[in-house]
Amino acid sequence: MSLLPAFHYRPALGWINDPIGFIQDDEGRFHLFVQHVPDGVDWKPDIQWSHGISNDLVHWEFVEPALVPEGHGSDGFGCWSGSAVIDGNVPTLIYSALGDPADGHAQQVSVARGSAEWHTWSREPVNPVIAGPPPELHAIGFRDPYVWREDDSWRMIMGASVGDEAAAILGYSSHDLLDWTYEGIVYQRSVNERDDLWTGRLWECPQLPVLGNERLLLASVWHDDHFLYVAALRGQMSGMRFEPGAPARFDHGPDFYSAAAMTDTDGRLVVVGWSREDGSTTTQAEGWTGMISVPRHVDVDDQGLLIRPISELEQLRGDTVASGLRRLAAGTVEVIAEALPVGEVIVRSPIGVGVRLDVFADSDGAHSVAIEYSPERREIIVDRATASPDASSQETRFAAPLTGDFEELKLRVYLDKTIVEVFANDRVAFTVRAYPSEGAAAVTLTADSNTQVSVAAWTLSQTM
Repeated sequence: MSLLPAFHYRPALGWINDPIGFIQDDEGRFHLFVQHVPDGVDWKPDIQWSHGISNDLVHWEFVEPALVPEGHGSDGFGCWSGSAVIDGNVPTLIYSALGDPADGHAQQVSVARGSAEWHTWSREPVNPVIAGPPPELHAIGFRDPYVWREDDSWRMIMGASVGDEAAAILGYSSHDLLDWTYEGIVYQRSVNERDDLWTGRLWECPQLPVLGNERLLLASVWHDDHFLYVAALRGQMSGMRFEPGAPARFDHGPDFYSAAAMTDTDGRLVVVGWSREDGSTTTQAEGWTGMISVPRHVDVDDQGLLIRPISELEQLRGDTVASGLRRLAAGTVEVIAEALPVGEVIVRSPIGVGVRLDVFADSDGAHSVAIEYSPERREIIVDRATASPDASSQETRFAAPLTGDFEELKLRVYLDKTIVEVFANDRVAFTVRAYPSEGAAAVTLTADSNTQVSVAAWTLSQTM
């Protein structure tokens, strides 16, 4: 069986990383670009923008790449991450452009304009529109523009640093997307600040969408060549300054990075992220590496951030493999599915009962990804220590508190051959890669006391 995902976004071959340019056009179609090396399984600086189009955020068709480095010009050595906007009626890409590093053009911003059907793109003759970061910042990074329209002008933030001292978001403004004015540091956080969440030395792929009556900063934390996690900060904008509360992890697994946010025409905020292979070379033998997470509907209420899978995913449900109430005796293993390598599982149980859901389990239960709820600690734990026989993953156990007032636990889990995505009570999300042995695809459930739980499970159909 090929390990290519059945319903997670990615081209058939090659390396991918950041999802970028996530947008809905005037005809209602969704566009999601991705950083792509089509002819290899390792990252290269001369990376391109591959382009997918969808009517429902679930079924995607890849069209010709939007941006490909041509070996000369402002982006001749790499078309890196950025944003898509609609300027009047014109699709427009604003992106990090890698010029010739030998000439000192490693960190620039360029612009490309698209045709009405979004299939052909032309670079602006004036590129680069920003030649680099302000020199006084001594920035170790300057990349990944995020652009939006506000008060009859364009606003942009860039991921950056202030020397080695702080991760930072830099602000710019423009009336035409070509002539930009530097507006200063929008927000920065010291590398030595460790309260709540450590946020490293540099932020990549910053996103700043509207969320209710505030804004949500999603910053991918980079430190000394390590991709760590996505930090989420809610706050208010005052001019071009961001005033947030405490940072928190957007996803508590190890394999969600480079978040991309899009607000659709209904006002719904949708976020996706890059799920890398996390040390394994298993998929490289098939000529590919990396995938994009399932789209997540992000909202907020008086108890905090809400993160849930988008409702459009329900159309993928195929055969029902489990449905209804199950009575569990303490410590007894209940088989939910003999084989579910690609599927969705929903478990509802009393909030005071400890439960454990094992997925990608082999026949003797020695190997699996374990998803546990501890009522004593009000904590969700995902443990992949025994999941992958090659033991290539460095981290194995991940935990997060389940906050808020609930009468029951609801786990919603998506399985797609080498990825597990867990959503608990629409509050906590985990993205975890695992590489089970062939045939290890059972789903089982146990509880720490006698109880009754509701279980539903389906196969999910192919979308790519």
